[in-house]
Amino acid sequence: MSRKVLLVGEELETLKPLGAMLQRMKFKVAVAQDSAEARRMTTKYLFDMVFVDMDCATLDCVEFAKRTRQSQRYLKVPVVLLADSGDKTRIHKARGVGLGLVLYKPFETNALKRVLLMALGGCKAQFSTINGHEVFEINCATDSSEEINKLLDVCAKQIRKRPPKSVVTLTTLVNGVYNNELVAKLSDLAKGNEPYVRKAAIVGLSGIYQTGLTAVSIFSRRDFKVCTTKEEALSYLTAG
Repeated sequence: MSRKVLLVGEELETLKPLGAMLQRMKFKVAVAQDSAEARRMTTKYLFDMVFVDMDCATLDCVEFAKRTRQSQRYLKVPVVLLADSGDKTRIHKARGVGLGLVLYKPFETNALKRVLLMALGGCKAQFSTINGHEVFEINCATDSSEEINKLLDVCAKQIRKRPPKSVVTLTTLVNGVYNNELVAKLSDLAKGNEPYVRKAAIVGLSGIYQTGLTAVSIFSRRDFKVCTTKEEALSYLTAG
């Protein structure tokens, strides 16, 4: 069954390229051009993902996205903000209320694929070759403690097979859930991996993740480079 996405924004010419890319990826696409229509559609239908244009003059996009995520039906549905790269103030405000997914204009297929992976990709842990460098990628796009625990077990087994100080790790975090048990397990993983990991970077942190990461850093005595984008993280990991 095709997944359904909702695009919210006034300018159809802005949304058309994104809609076309999503349709080529076999998504069913619906469009709402104002807040009233968006509320009606999210009340009537349950979408798998919602994209909200930050340049919508008749809609406080951050407030709408936050309220959508707070509703019981949409508690676990990813909401992505569509933004210009220069709109740093509103993006910072959005991340401050836990809206960490942003797709920048002009829309690019690879950037969209990364957002879809973070939002819908579930959990993944594997070695990948990126720009000629081997990177251990950890994609943690779930709010299931059970899935995260399984992922951490896979990470430990794969990383600890490698020579000392030979591994660089890139972790993407979205929609996570933190509790004392999980923080303890993350701390144990970080401690156990320390002899094998040379550099570690994390992308996708919102307020809740920063709290959990601080706890893990304290308990494990490990430093993590926090990055805004995957490109920034890869630049750090592959330097030197």
